[in-house]
Amino acid sequence: MDLEQKAEMTYVNLHNKQHEGITLIETMLVLFLLGVIATSSTILIKRWINSYKLKATAQQLMTDFHLAMTEAIRSQSNVAIVFNSDNITGDNSSYQIFVDDGANGAVADNFILEGGNTSHPKEKLLVNRHIPKNIKVYKITFLSNRTGYNPLGFPLHSLWGAVYLTDNSNFYKMTLINTGRVKLYFSKDGTNWE
Repeated sequence: MDLEQKAEMTYVNLHNKQHEGITLIETMLVLFLLGVIATSSTILIKRWINSYKLKATAQQLMTDFHLAMTEAIRSQSNVAIVFNSDNITGDNSSYQIFVDDGANGAVADNFILEGGNTSHPKEKLLVNRHIPKNIKVYKITFLSNRTGYNPLGFPLHSLWGAVYLTDNSNFYKMTLINTGRVKLYFSKDGTNWE
């Protein structure tokens, strides 16, 4: 047998030999890659969920302002929108919308939901909303964190301004202008608004 035939036989024997399993290194490599993929997927999904929550919160705020304007016109009464001033920029931000008409012996037009508690107020409570966890109200430009609508659908006492929301990645700004119109803006950096 010459050298060329011997080399060919060795090549054939090596390639016909069946593998009997995978090595520990191959197993560790596959597990490492699966871990990297799972971690990056989890981070992306979490960001997407927070972004969705932020957008939904901003849209809900805008809808609640529309509700307040509609109720003011319908009931021919002032409707107040009051943001929680105790913790306005924290995780427990909230706001209330109510008819500030002095019903049942309450004082009208004072931006206070009277009656002791929100379950049985003297004035009609329309909305008592908490901002979801991981969403922050980081700025409010309304005087004393309050605004509302008069019976004509204009901002109460000319209190127009904006509410700024963030999930620390994206930003929304909802503005109320002097005509009573609300508009929603989006930003990736909190500075340039679309």
